[in-house]
Amino acid sequence: MLTRQEAAAHLNISEQTVARWAKYGLIARHAYNGHYSLYEIPDGDLPQKQCSRWNQLEDRAAARRQTKTEPKTSTGEERGVV
Repeated sequence: MLTRQEAAAHLNISEQTVARWAKYGLIARHAYNGHYSLYEIPDGDLPQKQCSRWNQLEDRAAARRQTKTEPKTSTGEERGVV
């Protein structure tokens, strides 16, 4: 768990971006002490800073949630079955 300042330094982004990513679920935020939060940075799949004008943050968060909840299924074509 990191403070907003520590998370921003770790991800090389601004503190405001850390708060926005947490708001949309790209990183986990855990509230404490009524006014402050600690941020949980994922180990492997770190979000990447992008231009939100062309790639809206809401769309990125929705796509990330969808890939996490979709079960991995294989088709016969992937295994070479015709």
